[in-house]
Parts: sequence; structure tokens; C-alpha cells
Amino acid sequence: MIQVYKLLDNIKDHFYANGITNKVSYGNEFELDLDKTTMFPLVHLDIIEANYDGPTVVFKVLVMCLDVVNISKTPEAIDEFFGGADLHDVLNSQFVVLTKFINSTRRGDLFEEKIELVGEPRAEPYTNKLGNLLAGWGAEVELRLINDISGC
Repeated sequence: MIQVYKLLDNIKDHFYANGITNKVSYGNEFELDLDKTTMFPLVHLDIIEANYDGPTVVFKVLVMCLDVVNISKTPEAIDEFFGGADLHDVLNSQFVVLTKFINSTRRGDLFEEKIELVGEPRAEPYTNKLGNLLAGWGAEVELRLINDISGC
């Protein structure tokens, strides 16, 4: 059985190749390193469940694309609309990371590896959920892979 390895290795490789993400981690979201010693931006993955669908398996995966929000200490850097933090920059860059991942499962490198998106995921902004000035986007995605395990 290599479905879990194939899924996680290909997703990890996709994020490392994007030119933005510095670290990819895996596990329960409550185990996420929030103490800022991790190299950010970070993508954190967690497999939520797997459903058998005939000759395929559909994995539900939580994908969290996160970065540290920086707060300016100089008054001239404070914008009237955005304030003194780069929250909007973090949300924008991590939205790009998540969108490129989703597009990759429709017609890109992950799709070519036979990892196909099922349905239409919904992205959720993370601004105050995790604390420690982390922000970004998360989505639960369903990904279909061929079930290559024989029944014998």
C-alpha cells in the first residue's frame, strides 16, 4: 500500500517547489509549531479521513497555508486602511499558495501524478484562530487516487 505515501510525498514536493513555502509539516493541527521557531511560510497537512469509492480512494486532507504577520514599529509605515501590520500581504500570498495547489489537482503536476480534486473546496481565512500572529488560509480538500491494493 503506497497511497498515503504517494499522497503526502507529492503534496509536500508540490509545496516545496512553489518558491514561497519554506516548510511543510504533517500531523494534527493542534500539534502545529506555533512558537515561531519554524521557518515560515509554512504549509501544514493533516489527513482527516479516507473513503473507498470503487477502484479509487478519496482522502479528505486539511491544508493550512500560514505565515507570520509582521507589525511595523515605525509610525510612517502605518497605512490608514491596512494599519501597521502586513496581514493583507500574508493573506494574499498564502491565498496564492493554496490556489496554486488546488489548480494543480485539476490540471497541474498533482493531476499528472493521478491525484485529482473531488468537488469544489472552500477556503477559510485564518487570522485569529492560531494565535502568535499567524495568518493564512485553510481548506479541506478531497483528493482521489487509484486504489491499487488487490482484494486478495
